[in-house]
Amino acid sequence: MQKKCLIRTIVGLAICNIILMSFFMWQTFASGSPPIPAKKQRDVATLLTILQNELQLTSEQVAQVKTLRAEYFNKEKQLLEVIGGKRDSMNVEMFQKTTDSVLITALSERLAENKIQLELLRYEQSKTFKAICTPEQLDKFGSLIKEIRAYFKSATDLQKK
Repeated sequence: MQKKCLIRTIVGLAICNIILMSFFMWQTFASGSPPIPAKKQRDVATLLTILQNELQLTSEQVAQVKTLRAEYFNKEKQLLEVIGGKRDSMNVEMFQKTTDSVLITALSERLAENKIQLELLRYEQSKTFKAICTPEQLDKFGSLIKEIRAYFKSATDLQKK
């Protein structure tokens, strides 16, 4: 009697575990790209504060940088969603019983094209940012960019641990 009860409990718990894992996996994949975590939003605010303080941006420049960031953020987000979708399609196709190599190659090429578009978008953003700044601010930004990258890289590394 106790063995039957124990076996039923174990089977019930295993089924609950599978259902919960399936739900969370479905929620992750069905929602597309996850919303920007609050930490990332704070990072953008931190970046703007660093730029404002270190480059001594005027209030007009700060407003322009905020507008620039918002505009390019939306474009970047759309491209990242497309890239994620293509990557998902490619993964699904790769693990089919019979994989279509031609389709995988075509998906890879489209994925690469979108990554190129993302980098070109980032380049356009940098050109617009440079147009906002004075030559003195750009000189200072050149040395500051390494520190900013190191700061955000260390914050990202800490999150992973």
